Amino acid sequence: MILHKENTLRAESFLSSISDISQVEEEYSKPEYGSSELKQLEKYSYFIQNLMAFEKEIKDDNNVKILMERFQIYLKKIIPVKAVSLLFYNEFKRELVPIDEEDDLPMVRTMNHFNQQGIFTEIYSDKKTMTVPELESYNSDGPKLFYLIFPVYDDNKNSGILSILTSLNANSISELEKKNINMFLNLLVGKLEKLRLTEKLNETYEELQTYQAKLSNDFRLSAIGELTEGIVEDIVTPLQVISSEVDILKSDLKNSIELSQIKTQIKKINVV
Repeated sequence: MILHKENTLRAESFLSSISDISQVEEEYSKPEYGSSELKQLEKYSYFIQNLMAFEKEIKDDNNVKILMERFQIYLKKIIPVKAVSLLFYNEFKRELVPIDEEDDLPMVRTMNHFNQQGIFTEIYSDKKTMTVPELESYNSDGPKLFYLIFPVYDDNKNSGILSILTSLNANSISELEKKNINMFLNLLVGKLEKLRLTEKLNETYEELQTYQAKLSNDFRLSAIGELTEGIVEDIVTPLQVISSEVDILKSDLKNSIELSQIKTQIKKINVV
Protein backbone atom coordinates (compact mmCIF):
# COMPACT_ATOMS: atom_id res chain seq x y z
CA MET A 1 0.00 0.00 0.00
CA ILE A 2 1.28 3.37 -0.89
CA LEU A 3 0.62 6.12 1.69
CA HIS A 4 0.29 9.70 0.54
CA LYS A 5 1.36 12.19 3.24
CA GLU A 6 0.03 15.72 2.97
CA ASN A 7 2.73 18.39 2.79
CA THR A 8 1.99 20.80 5.63
CA LEU A 9 4.80 23.26 4.75
CA ARG A 10 3.60 26.30 2.94
CA ALA A 11 5.95 28.37 0.80
CA GLU A 12 5.60 32.15 0.83
CA SER A 13 4.32 33.59 -2.40
CA PHE A 14 6.70 35.42 -4.70
CA LEU A 15 4.83 38.73 -4.40
CA SER A 16 4.91 38.54 -0.61
CA SER A 17 8.64 37.95 -0.61
CA ILE A 18 9.21 40.99 -2.80
CA SER A 19 7.10 43.10 -0.44
CA ASP A 20 9.18 42.01 2.55
CA ILE A 21 12.42 42.85 0.76
CA SER A 22 11.19 46.35 -0.09
CA GLN A 23 10.29 46.93 3.57
CA VAL A 24 13.78 45.92 4.63
CA GLU A 25 15.31 48.26 2.07
CA GLU A 26 13.16 51.14 3.37
CA GLU A 27 14.35 50.48 6.90
CA TYR A 28 17.96 50.61 5.76
CA SER A 29 17.40 53.75 3.70
CA LYS A 30 15.97 55.74 6.65
CA PRO A 31 18.51 58.26 8.08
CA GLU A 32 19.81 57.32 11.45
CA TYR A 33 20.63 60.08 13.97
CA GLY A 34 22.89 59.63 16.91
CA SER A 35 21.94 61.00 20.31
CA SER A 36 24.28 63.98 19.93
CA GLU A 37 22.80 64.90 16.53
CA LEU A 38 19.28 64.68 17.89
CA LYS A 39 20.23 66.95 20.77
CA GLN A 40 21.66 69.48 18.32
CA LEU A 41 18.47 69.40 16.26
CA GLU A 42 16.40 69.88 19.39
CA LYS A 43 18.59 72.84 20.40
CA TYR A 44 18.20 74.46 16.97
CA SER A 45 14.44 74.02 17.12
CA TYR A 46 14.32 75.43 20.66
CA PHE A 47 16.46 78.44 19.71
CA ILE A 48 14.38 79.25 16.63
CA GLN A 49 11.12 79.05 18.57
CA ASN A 50 12.47 81.41 21.25
CA LEU A 51 13.84 83.78 18.62
CA MET A 52 10.47 84.02 16.87
CA ALA A 53 8.66 84.48 20.19
CA PHE A 54 11.06 87.28 21.23
CA GLU A 55 10.64 89.08 17.91
CA LYS A 56 6.86 88.90 18.26
CA GLU A 57 6.89 90.15 21.87
CA ILE A 58 9.06 93.22 21.23
CA LYS A 59 7.20 94.24 18.08
CA ASP A 60 4.93 96.72 19.85
CA ASP A 61 7.20 97.58 22.82
CA ASN A 62 8.35 101.19 22.96
CA ASN A 63 9.87 101.21 26.44
CA VAL A 64 13.61 100.56 26.71
CA LYS A 65 13.38 99.12 30.21
CA ILE A 66 10.71 96.60 29.17
CA LEU A 67 12.75 95.63 26.11
CA MET A 68 15.82 94.94 28.25
CA GLU A 69 13.76 92.90 30.72
CA ARG A 70 12.37 90.74 27.92
CA PHE A 71 15.85 90.38 26.46
CA GLN A 72 17.26 89.15 29.77
CA ILE A 73 14.40 86.64 30.19
CA TYR A 74 15.22 85.05 26.83
CA LEU A 75 18.96 85.09 27.50
CA LYS A 76 18.32 83.02 30.61
CA LYS A 77 16.81 80.35 28.37
CA ILE A 78 20.21 80.01 26.69
CA ILE A 79 22.78 80.38 29.49
CA PRO A 80 22.77 81.25 33.22
CA VAL A 81 22.59 85.04 33.59
CA LYS A 82 23.37 87.12 36.69
CA ALA A 83 23.17 90.55 35.05
CA VAL A 84 23.01 92.12 31.59
CA SER A 85 24.04 95.54 30.32
CA LEU A 86 23.86 96.98 26.81
CA LEU A 87 26.14 100.00 26.46
CA PHE A 88 26.79 102.42 23.61
CA TYR A 89 29.59 104.94 23.14
CA ASN A 90 28.80 108.60 23.71
CA GLU A 91 29.32 111.17 20.96
CA PHE A 92 33.01 111.53 21.84
CA LYS A 93 33.59 107.73 21.82
CA ARG A 94 35.24 107.99 25.24
CA GLU A 95 32.59 106.57 27.55
CA LEU A 96 30.18 103.66 27.41
CA VAL A 97 26.66 104.68 28.44
CA PRO A 98 24.03 102.05 29.34
CA ILE A 99 20.85 102.06 27.26
CA ASP A 100 18.93 101.57 30.50
CA GLU A 101 19.85 104.16 33.14
CA GLU A 102 18.98 101.68 35.91
CA ASP A 103 21.58 99.16 34.73
CA ASP A 104 23.92 97.48 37.20
CA LEU A 105 26.34 100.32 38.04
CA PRO A 106 29.33 98.12 39.05
CA MET A 107 29.13 96.39 35.66
CA VAL A 108 28.98 99.75 33.86
CA ARG A 109 32.06 100.95 35.74
CA THR A 110 33.88 97.71 34.98
CA MET A 111 33.08 97.92 31.25
CA ASN A 112 34.32 101.51 31.10
CA HIS A 113 37.49 100.44 32.89
CA PHE A 114 38.01 97.67 30.32
CA ASN A 115 37.41 100.21 27.55
CA GLN A 116 40.01 102.62 28.95
CA GLN A 117 42.50 99.76 29.21
CA GLY A 118 41.98 98.93 25.53
CA ILE A 119 40.63 95.45 26.25
CA PHE A 120 37.83 95.81 23.69
CA THR A 121 40.23 96.48 20.81
CA GLU A 122 40.54 92.74 20.25
CA ILE A 123 36.81 92.00 20.00
CA TYR A 124 36.31 94.83 17.51
CA SER A 125 39.23 93.79 15.32
CA ASP A 126 38.34 90.07 15.37
CA LYS A 127 34.56 90.61 15.57
CA LYS A 128 34.33 87.85 18.15
CA THR A 129 33.07 87.48 21.68
CA MET A 130 35.31 87.75 24.72
CA THR A 131 35.14 86.13 28.15
CA VAL A 132 36.76 87.98 31.06
CA PRO A 133 36.83 86.72 34.69
CA GLU A 134 34.97 88.82 37.24
CA LEU A 135 37.70 89.76 39.73
CA GLU A 136 35.53 90.04 42.83
CA SER A 137 34.33 86.44 42.43
CA TYR A 138 37.84 84.96 42.72
CA ASN A 139 38.51 82.38 45.43
CA SER A 140 40.93 79.49 45.95
CA ASP A 141 39.28 77.58 43.09
CA GLY A 142 39.46 80.49 40.68
CA PRO A 143 36.75 82.87 39.43
CA LYS A 144 33.11 81.98 39.92
CA LEU A 145 31.68 84.54 37.51
CA PHE A 146 32.64 85.73 34.04
CA TYR A 147 31.78 88.61 31.71
CA LEU A 148 30.67 87.37 28.29
CA ILE A 149 31.15 90.38 26.00
CA PHE A 150 29.73 90.87 22.50
CA PRO A 151 30.71 93.75 20.18
CA VAL A 152 27.93 95.95 18.75
CA TYR A 153 28.34 97.62 15.35
CA ASP A 154 26.59 100.42 13.51
CA ASP A 155 27.41 100.57 9.78
CA ASN A 156 30.53 98.49 10.50
CA LYS A 157 31.66 101.04 13.10
CA ASN A 158 32.25 100.26 16.76
CA SER A 159 29.01 101.28 18.42
CA GLY A 160 29.00 99.59 21.84
CA ILE A 161 29.03 96.28 23.70
CA LEU A 162 26.72 93.75 25.30
CA SER A 163 28.01 92.47 28.64
CA ILE A 164 26.53 89.36 30.28
CA LEU A 165 27.58 88.30 33.77
CA THR A 166 27.38 84.51 33.88
CA SER A 167 28.68 81.53 35.83
CA LEU A 168 29.93 79.83 32.63
CA ASN A 169 33.50 80.18 31.47
CA ALA A 170 34.64 80.37 27.85
CA ASN A 171 34.88 76.58 27.46
CA SER A 172 31.37 76.02 28.81
CA ILE A 173 29.60 78.17 26.23
CA SER A 174 29.13 76.61 22.79
CA GLU A 175 29.42 78.46 19.50
CA LEU A 176 25.76 77.68 18.85
CA GLU A 177 24.78 79.43 22.08
CA LYS A 178 26.95 82.45 21.21
CA LYS A 179 25.39 82.67 17.75
CA ASN A 180 21.92 82.47 19.23
CA ILE A 181 22.68 85.25 21.74
CA ASN A 182 24.01 87.34 18.86
CA MET A 183 20.75 86.81 16.94
CA PHE A 184 18.75 88.06 19.93
CA LEU A 185 21.14 91.01 20.22
CA ASN A 186 20.63 91.94 16.55
CA LEU A 187 16.85 91.91 17.01
CA LEU A 188 17.13 94.09 20.11
CA VAL A 189 19.54 96.60 18.53
CA GLY A 190 17.32 96.81 15.44
CA LYS A 191 14.30 97.58 17.62
CA LEU A 192 16.22 100.21 19.62
CA GLU A 193 17.41 101.85 16.41
CA LYS A 194 13.83 101.99 15.16
CA LEU A 195 12.75 103.68 18.41
CA ARG A 196 15.63 106.17 18.13
CA LEU A 197 14.71 107.09 14.55
CA THR A 198 11.03 107.43 15.49
CA GLU A 199 11.93 109.75 18.37
CA LYS A 200 14.20 111.81 16.12
CA LEU A 201 11.46 112.05 13.50
CA ASN A 202 8.97 113.25 16.12
CA GLU A 203 11.44 115.88 17.34
CA THR A 204 12.01 117.07 13.77
CA TYR A 205 8.27 117.26 13.20
CA GLU A 206 7.81 119.34 16.36
CA GLU A 207 10.60 121.69 15.24
CA LEU A 208 8.94 122.08 11.85
CA GLN A 209 5.64 122.92 13.54
CA THR A 210 7.42 125.55 15.67
CA TYR A 211 9.06 127.11 12.59
CA GLN A 212 5.75 127.01 10.75
CA ALA A 213 4.01 128.85 13.60
CA LYS A 214 6.83 131.43 13.71
CA LEU A 215 6.69 132.00 9.95
CA SER A 216 2.92 132.33 10.10
CA ASN A 217 3.25 134.91 12.88
CA ASP A 218 5.96 136.78 10.97
CA PHE A 219 3.76 136.78 7.89
CA ARG A 220 0.86 138.27 9.86
CA LEU A 221 3.14 140.95 11.29
CA SER A 222 4.47 141.65 7.82
CA ALA A 223 0.93 141.93 6.46
CA ILE A 224 0.01 144.33 9.28
CA GLY A 225 3.16 146.34 8.55
CA GLU A 226 2.30 146.60 4.87
CA LEU A 227 -1.26 147.63 5.72
CA THR A 228 -0.01 150.27 8.16
CA GLU A 229 2.45 151.56 5.59
CA GLY A 230 -0.37 151.91 3.08
CA ILE A 231 -2.52 153.81 5.57
CA VAL A 232 0.37 156.15 6.40
CA GLU A 233 0.91 156.85 2.71
CA ASP A 234 -2.79 157.58 2.33
CA ILE A 235 -2.55 160.08 5.20
CA VAL A 236 0.80 161.67 4.33
CA THR A 237 0.00 162.40 0.69
CA PRO A 238 -3.00 164.67 1.43
CA LEU A 239 -1.06 166.31 4.24
CA GLN A 240 1.71 167.21 1.82
CA VAL A 241 -0.86 168.82 -0.44
CA ILE A 242 -2.36 170.71 2.50
CA SER A 243 1.10 171.82 3.61
CA SER A 244 1.84 173.17 0.14
CA GLU A 245 -1.44 175.02 0.06
CA VAL A 246 -0.75 176.45 3.51
CA ASP A 247 2.62 177.74 2.29
CA ILE A 248 0.87 179.46 -0.58
CA LEU A 249 -1.73 180.98 1.69
CA LYS A 250 0.90 181.97 4.22
CA SER A 251 2.72 183.99 1.61
CA ASP A 252 -0.46 185.97 1.11
CA LEU A 253 -1.37 186.15 4.81
CA LYS A 254 1.92 186.58 6.58
CA ASN A 255 0.48 187.25 10.03
CA SER A 256 -2.19 184.49 10.11
CA ILE A 257 -2.03 182.62 13.44
CA GLU A 258 -4.44 179.92 12.21
CA LEU A 259 -2.18 179.00 9.28
CA SER A 260 0.80 178.67 11.60
CA GLN A 261 -1.16 176.33 13.83
CA ILE A 262 -2.18 174.18 10.84
CA LYS A 263 1.45 174.01 9.72
CA THR A 264 2.52 172.92 13.21
CA GLN A 265 -0.10 170.15 13.35
CA ILE A 266 0.96 168.82 9.93
CA LYS A 267 4.59 168.62 11.11
CA LYS A 268 3.51 166.64 14.19
CA ILE A 269 1.56 164.16 12.05
CA ASN A 270 4.51 163.75 9.65
CA VAL A 271 6.81 162.96 12.57
CA VAL A 272 4.44 160.20 13.73
